[in-house]
Amino acid sequence: MSTHGRRLWSVAVSITLVFLFLAVLLLSAPTWGQASYTAQIRGVVKDQSGAVVPKATITITNDATGISETSRSDDHGLYVLTGLRPAVYTIKADAASFRPAEENNVVLQVAQQATIDFTLHPLDLITMVEVTTAAPYVRTPAGW
Repeated sequence: MSTHGRRLWSVAVSITLVFLFLAVLLLSAPTWGQASYTAQIRGVVKDQSGAVVPKATITITNDATGISETSRSDDHGLYVLTGLRPAVYTIKADAASFRPAEENNVVLQVAQQATIDFTLHPLDLITMVEVTTAAPYVRTPAGW
């Protein structure tokens, strides 16, 4: 192979290696800081006596987009919401036999780890009395 041929071969290999390096670099770039651009919220769901509420439904809604995600608290009342984009959110906790609790205007920043605990109150009991009979009709002397 001539000197000119070796130079062309060397240049071609160098260019190929540069393009290969750039391709690997560009393809892996989206994963470099992925975790650092998201936030996390964790907390515990309890009732008014301080007892944990297991299996409570936690719903987080991005106020700007209206997109919601749902999670559940574990057996110890703990929940964790990860991978949240920086935005303003509404978070709601709900469980059977309890009134829902809600936190509005929760602002999350890049890489923030926020803690939001919920206290749920039992549903109000409503007692309804239904009258099924009417008072008897009585004739008075004035009505004779």
